[in-house]
Amino acid sequence: MIKLAGLVTEKKELGGAYIEQLHNMTDKNEHTLARLKLAQHIGDRGLVKAYTNIYELHMYMADMNDLKKARARLDKRLFAMSKKYFDDWNQILGAF
Repeated sequence: MIKLAGLVTEKKELGGAYIEQLHNMTDKNEHTLARLKLAQHIGDRGLVKAYTNIYELHMYMADMNDLKKARARLDKRLFAMSKKYFDDWNQILGAF
């Protein structure tokens, strides 16, 4: 169950097709884009903006090494939220 502003809602499933998209992205080394897609499904605008910025910096600098720590900090929030929101969280995590 998820509590949002005093409301209690049931967890939902992201679904196999979306999880497969995430898996395909990570297979192609598009890890930041996969995280961005998951943040979009959760609906967290802050995470969407942050992952978009990291992706743009990655493309501009052609290097991810200096950005990994920032992405890892965002990942903690993203994966904690996805665990709360989705029943199929283990499959989602397996895509990464």
